[in-house]
Amino acid sequence: MSTIESICEDYGFDYYDDSNTREVLEQQGQEAYPIEVNDGESFEIPQWFTGRIEQDEQNYYKKVLVDENMDYYEREVIQDDLPSGLYQLDKDEITVKQIYQTDYSNYNPDEVMNIQEEIVKWAEKYVPEFNKLSEKYNTSYYTQSPLNCIDGEVDLMLIGINPKGNLGEGSSKKTTEEYLVGNPYWSEPLVSR
Repeated sequence: MSTIESICEDYGFDYYDDSNTREVLEQQGQEAYPIEVNDGESFEIPQWFTGRIEQDEQNYYKKVLVDENMDYYEREVIQDDLPSGLYQLDKDEITVKQIYQTDYSNYNPDEVMNIQEEIVKWAEKYVPEFNKLSEKYNTSYYTQSPLNCIDGEVDLMLIGINPKGNLGEGSSKKTTEEYLVGNPYWSEPLVSR
């Protein structure tokens, strides 16, 4: 598995330059963000992520439960990434509460929905609801940006409808395809008269 350091090295970037690290993450479609954990706090490394301790001149130790019956833990210096799971920090010790098991045996990237498939699935569910609301309030609606051309990763997407014209003066009945196309004039340049 590639690390940020190895990717930086491959591309000739300086790993210690934060802008390079962000660029590498974006190029690789990966995501990273820092979390600050204070003494005595529990913290989570989400599934599909790994954690790395960013602290100078201090060793951290991992406490792993070895014998549940005797409540016996072993302590070892953390030298590598922490897998996804639940942890607790106590001074210099990180107690492993739970490691999330990730089963890759049945993973098939061809079966994972891409963003367009997810948007279409969402639209098939909600466009009929928008049509019902439009009919109920006798008010047309329109969409703005086209949703059928989104093809990259999205962190947060807000999708909705806008009332069109005056309230109570007609309704809209859009198909899923019409909704996803959005405003047909979206990409045309604005012409002043």
